[in-house]
Amino acid sequence: LYVKSVLTIYAYCVYDEDDLFTPPTISYCSTQGGIDMKLIYPAIFTPYDNNGGYDVEVPDLEGCSSGGDTLEEAMENICDEAARYILIHMESGRQIRKASPYEAIKAPGKGAFVSLILIDMGAYSDAHAEKAVRKNITIPAWLNAYGEARNVNFSRLLQDALLGLTQKPQD
Repeated sequence: LYVKSVLTIYAYCVYDEDDLFTPPTISYCSTQGGIDMKLIYPAIFTPYDNNGGYDVEVPDLEGCSSGGDTLEEAMENICDEAARYILIHMESGRQIRKASPYEAIKAPGKGAFVSLILIDMGAYSDAHAEKAVRKNITIPAWLNAYGEARNVNFSRLLQDALLGLTQKPQD
């Protein structure tokens, strides 16, 4: 999985032996002030009427489902719902199951099919995430003066540094 920005940044997720990842080990790429994280999951699309409507579920994200009156609407809605599901889990520190291989997901019933969906967590969180946590830090006075003289945004600097740590392999 990779993210294009000014440079191509290779992202990775670290999974445990149960194929679960914990939000602090998720790979984030800081790109010009935002977070860019894209995930790909298989989803099952099942027609619910003869007019082109679909119910959609993401089997790896338990309880994550949506639908739409057209295939395009169903695809858009499930991507949005999956991003909401993942963001809620990340903000609460809960684990999220790794995506199953496409071939491992079987579509049940007539007309149902499996498709990969792209979940753009950066775009979703920019539009919907409101949760921020205030952190107070202590730094030497000379370092504070240095940063203020150069108009350093200390909050942005700390975020970028913490996100950068997630790019390093965990021991």
